[in-house]
Amino acid sequence: MSGQLYYIQCRRHGVVGNCVLWWGPDKGGYVCDLDKAGKYPKEEADEISRSTHGQDVPRAVADMDAISIRHVHANTLSWPLATPEQLERGAP
Repeated sequence: MSGQLYYIQCRRHGVVGNCVLWWGPDKGGYVCDLDKAGKYPKEEADEISRSTHGQDVPRAVADMDAISIRHVHANTLSWPLATPEQLERGAP
């Protein structure tokens, strides 16, 4: 039995903005944030892929973590964007 874990890329529902869509934990919905994605053992990941006729694809956690990037969601910032001085005073 392989100890490697896999994220499941959901290709049936495409992408959100420019983010890949991943299966959530315990097959519970979909997420864009890898930190919130489910991690599945190889056997379960392969079964999920078969159940979607290969449309959803297992991706090794180590491989995806190595190429992931951090970003800030625009909707968490005030518009227009706060200046550094405003941020120092506590503006969101």
